[in-house]
Amino acid sequence: MFTILTIIVVFLLFILYIKIKNWNKKRHLKNLKITMYGDENCPFTVKMKNELKSNNVFHYIRYVDVTDKDGKIEFEKHKFEGIPVIYSKLTKKSSVGYFPYSKCLVNVDNKFNLKNQM
Repeated sequence: MFTILTIIVVFLLFILYIKIKNWNKKRHLKNLKITMYGDENCPFTVKMKNELKSNNVFHYIRYVDVTDKDGKIEFEKHKFEGIPVIYSKLTKKSSVGYFPYSKCLVNVDNKFNLKNQM
C-alpha cells in the first residue's frame, strides 16, 4: 500500500512540475511582447504562422498584416528587410524570414533554446 501511495505522490509531483514549467515559459513568451509582421500572400508568412500554430504559441503573438494600411505604417517604422518578421518589443530583437519555431524564438530572446520548447 505504501509503495502505491508513493508512486501516486511522485507522479502527481511530476505532473505539477511540468505544469509549472510550461506556465513559466508561456508567461515569459507573453512578456516578450512578440509581434509577427507578414502578408497572407507570402508563402513564408503562411508557413511561419502554421509553425507557430502547430506549437501552440501563435495566440501569444500579435499578428500585423503589412498589406493593411495601419500595418504597413507600423512595419515601415521598424525598417525591416523582409517578411515574415518576428519582433520582440521587450528585447528589441527580430527574426526575419521563415525559421523553425525554436530558432525564431532564440533569435528574439536567447533564453529560449531547444530545451525550453513548449
